[in-house]
Amino acid sequence: MRGECMRAQTVVVCGVPGVGKTTLIRSTVARLRDAEFCEAHELVLQAATTDSSGIYATSAAHRVARHYQLLNREFTARREQTRKRVMILECATVLETEAGWFEAPLHVLKSIGPHALVHVEDDCERLAHRRLRDRSTVRLTRSVIELARYQDRSLMVCEKQAERLGCSVHRVQAGAYDEFERVIQSM
Repeated sequence: MRGECMRAQTVVVCGVPGVGKTTLIRSTVARLRDAEFCEAHELVLQAATTDSSGIYATSAAHRVARHYQLLNREFTARREQTRKRVMILECATVLETEAGWFEAPLHVLKSIGPHALVHVEDDCERLAHRRLRDRSTVRLTRSVIELARYQDRSLMVCEKQAERLGCSVHRVQAGAYDEFERVIQSM
């Protein structure tokens, strides 16, 4: 059990939607007792239910900024309460909206304080087929070329953010459960 003054090591897992981040994380957390999984989307929804600020973002830029503000608040609270050694946060480092691309704000990532960023990748043809078959969520239909561009952009932003944060970055293939688990256990 951790001492009261220790803070959980944070690993941010990113990659394009549908690449297999959640599957990889859930499989690893099921085997490791000292890791906790947090999905950015769920944290933002939780924070929004208790938010009494009355702020309603109308533009894409404001919605993205509000998303990351709520994520930061809820993740920070969750990390303070955990007794786990590692917190794994599934979080996009780049978001595409109707108004263009937005990167996760550096000040939010600094506050989250990741010890490592993990970028999950896959062959874009496999990814396109998997996304088409996945009926559990609504996603934009993208061509293999569009997915390749999105994945390249996601990786570029992930590497840039890791450099700015002074933390390590790991590239993991979708479905590489053992490799991902080794990264988590090294924290």
